[in-house]
Amino acid sequence: MSHVIVEYEDDRDQQLATDAGRILSETYPGHPWHVDVRSGALAIKHLRITAKWAMVLHYKRVADDYGRLRKGVIWAGGELLERAGLSRQVPEYVPVQGVDGMPLKHLLFQDG
Repeated sequence: MSHVIVEYEDDRDQQLATDAGRILSETYPGHPWHVDVRSGALAIKHLRITAKWAMVLHYKRVADDYGRLRKGVIWAGGELLERAGLSRQVPEYVPVQGVDGMPLKHLLFQDG
């Protein structure tokens, strides 16, 4: 599970966070992901895009159903990539020029 940072607030959420990280790593290999489970939410961030903004899945909807978790995590990761204009395949370095729906000031790295 390279390129994935996994965090959780409660030890009971370790498996959920680990599963989400593994799904992202397998589906979108080489992309730098951050998965955080806390306060009833599973947050997914792409670390080349932003450290502030995340796609959020409500914990109760995915915690007890692996199929729903998988579908939600794949959707969230793909949505982040699409909004930033990044490939879903193994990434080549392409500067992120913007993210649909996110102010430019929240991008991690801005060229120019």
